[in-house]
Amino acid sequence: MKTISTQTPPAIPADASHKKAQFATEEAFNPEIFSARRIKVAPVVCLFGYLFMVYAILKKPKSPKED
Repeated sequence: MKTISTQTPPAIPADASHKKAQFATEEAFNPEIFSARRIKVAPVVCLFGYLFMVYAILKKPKSPKED
């Protein structure tokens, strides 16, 4: 019979400031939220993905050639 551990997992340290926030808050403004990658590149990549999915759905499969 296996015993189940009743120990609690380690807590996240209260001073978790070692990770820099990647977003803007009311206290600090982060200009990275307006980067070209988020504003221009990501929407274009998503658009191409959706267009490719629509093309793949609408494309007729090749029928086998009969000799």
